[in-house]
Amino acid sequence: MKARLARFLLVFSLACGVTVADRCPPAPMSDHVRVAESFLRSFYPNLSGKRYTTSIETSKPFDNDTAISGFSLYIGEGPKERIIGYLGGYVGDKPPAGHREGPMHPKQFIETGFRFGSDNHLEVFNAQGSAVGNPEVSDPFADLVLSHTDMTDNEVTAALKKAGAKYGPLDKDEFVKDLPIAKLERFLGKLTITSVRFDPLMENRNNVDIWPLWKVRVKAPRAKGIEYTYEIWFEAFKGDITSIVDTALLPATKSE
Repeated sequence: MKARLARFLLVFSLACGVTVADRCPPAPMSDHVRVAESFLRSFYPNLSGKRYTTSIETSKPFDNDTAISGFSLYIGEGPKERIIGYLGGYVGDKPPAGHREGPMHPKQFIETGFRFGSDNHLEVFNAQGSAVGNPEVSDPFADLVLSHTDMTDNEVTAALKKAGAKYGPLDKDEFVKDLPIAKLERFLGKLTITSVRFDPLMENRNNVDIWPLWKVRVKAPRAKGIEYTYEIWFEAFKGDITSIVDTALLPATKSE
């Protein structure tokens, strides 16, 4: 699988995931790990009910008595760093394609990043891995576009739909209708959509791993007159969220 862009983005809120929401109490916003797991249960339900393991990676200064605000969270067949065996050796004069040697670890299906602000709202979220979108068809699509530099935008759009993308650039009405606003509001607060766009192909022709994407801007008012604006990225094949970011953290040139 091609290396995919990992961006840190933001998320707010409370609750348990949809698969257990009726059976467990809401997680307080200060319990960041529980909020993160609840978020993943809500937006990646296929991870639930399979006895997978959560692995968490983070760090903080030992002499700084502050809460942990950011971490990477993995869901896989076992602890991410557990060694379950070793690979080595091959038959022939040269290693086969994809050959690697060294320790074997449990398969991880999703790798995510979460960062929360001082007021406990989720500032950054990102996700990548086999549980996000449909890599079995999106990776061959990326290979096709990268190997055929003469393809027109119309040809690429047709290839995208042929590959099985649910939300191509011509499917805006369906995409907007299916936006998971109610689920997002459990984590970000009441939302108002301000823009929806599908980036033109030529902007990412040489970086198909982060294209095609729908980008949605939303406003989320908070208490005491505070209002956050988020940019949320959705991949086109299934409509999975790949990132959420508080736009205050984006470079000024990329803000709207």
